[in-house]
Amino acid sequence: MSLQNIVDCHVHSHFSSDSQISIKNLVLQGIKVGLAGITVTDHADLDYPNNLSQPGFDFKDRARILNELKNEYAGSFKVLQGLELGFQPQIVERASKMVQENSFDFVINSTHVVDSIDVCRRPLNESWTKEQVYRRYLTVLYDSVSMFDNFDVVGHIGFITRYVPYEDPSLSFKDYSDIIDMILKTVIQKGKGIEVNTAGYFYKLKAPHPGFDILTRYKELGGTILTLGSDSHVVTQIGDHFIPVLQKLASIGFEYICYFENRKPVFSKI
Repeated sequence: MSLQNIVDCHVHSHFSSDSQISIKNLVLQGIKVGLAGITVTDHADLDYPNNLSQPGFDFKDRARILNELKNEYAGSFKVLQGLELGFQPQIVERASKMVQENSFDFVINSTHVVDSIDVCRRPLNESWTKEQVYRRYLTVLYDSVSMFDNFDVVGHIGFITRYVPYEDPSLSFKDYSDIIDMILKTVIQKGKGIEVNTAGYFYKLKAPHPGFDILTRYKELGGTILTLGSDSHVVTQIGDHFIPVLQKLASIGFEYICYFENRKPVFSKI
């Protein structure tokens, strides 16, 4: 199995506040590892807590660089324009306007903040059990897919597991099947997809986000739109664990992986 038809649909450049990589170096690394292309999905997190707001970057400046590289590598490597949009209930209208006013190929709907708490930096509630924490996170993730429409895939379901202090941080389908089914069914009904995010391996979790049990359920429910993303913030993370993850997706029964161009899915045979 090779990566020659695979686009890494979730990479960050220096236009994200938590990455220092030039877009040119992202492209060069993508070519080095044998990918068909990359989608640069820099952060836009409106109303981020603790004065860490990332309301967006200079969209026009980034588009200029991406278009230059797209033309330079035309026919040999895809360079696509994406956005990772951080959901919170109060920003839906502003976020939708942001997407409408810009020409993105691809929009990821991600949940990084729950009840105004940045889950990367502090616990939701130190007195809560793991089940209470995960149920609250999943409820907000459900809100993100039910309240917001202008996105293509749901990002890194299970993102919170990277940062919790539990000995077993896993978020399994069987423990939260009711709310996870609500999320997956809403995604499918809306004609959206979910992301398979391999950064779980980078964070030593031994599985992608979401886990293969949730991906199996998505397949059982009729889900077909899957993108693959490394969520890279360092250049060596691009394409990480893609081949073993693709092999596992094929064993589950998925025949295609996709990327988005002009907000439309393009399917590649696994």
